[in-house]
Amino acid sequence: MAALAASQSFAAGQGAGAASRCYGEWSEAAPIVAREKLRSAVDVQDMAREELGGDVVRILLCEGDEGFVYRLVLRRLDGHIGTVTVTAARKRDQ
Repeated sequence: MAALAASQSFAAGQGAGAASRCYGEWSEAAPIVAREKLRSAVDVQDMAREELGGDVVRILLCEGDEGFVYRLVLRRLDGHIGTVTVTAARKRDQ
């Protein structure tokens, strides 16, 4: 659960820092993920499913003052829609 500790909010809200730019098109995001050596969206999506349950509806790569984050829109098992913001940085040991 520590990997999702950046911000979890199932109410409206920005989460961990304001993002200046988000990339929803993976033709734009993929080169950034590779260049910055970020966690892949697939890894973050799988982790969110395992740790939070439910389905990932949308995932965005966003850049802000504190670095890159993924913003996920989730449909929880109870049917509620919420957002989760997860750091995109890899752990130091990876």
